[in-house]
Amino acid sequence: GKYLAENSKYDEGMNELNLAIKLNIKNGEAYIYRGNIFGIRGQHDLALADYNMAEELKVNNIDVYVNRAITYSILKNYEKAFGVKPDLKYWD
Repeated sequence: GKYLAENSKYDEGMNELNLAIKLNIKNGEAYIYRGNIFGIRGQHDLALADYNMAEELKVNNIDVYVNRAITYSILKNYEKAFGVKPDLKYWD
């Protein structure tokens, strides 16, 4: 699933990642890559849910935090993205 996701084969990658998670619900890396596909598809709430699950599973991968911050930024939730409430005149 990871290879397919990284090579723009999102439908096939999603199918493999769903299967990987079904076979091992503690596969944190699969949640990260599935979250990436959700994000690419504009399904940001599902992406955040997968990144949060990867964090709960204690995946040692910085992508969890970077991708979650990017997703919150796309949603214009800068406080969650960066941990501070920005002066919006500089952000919009």
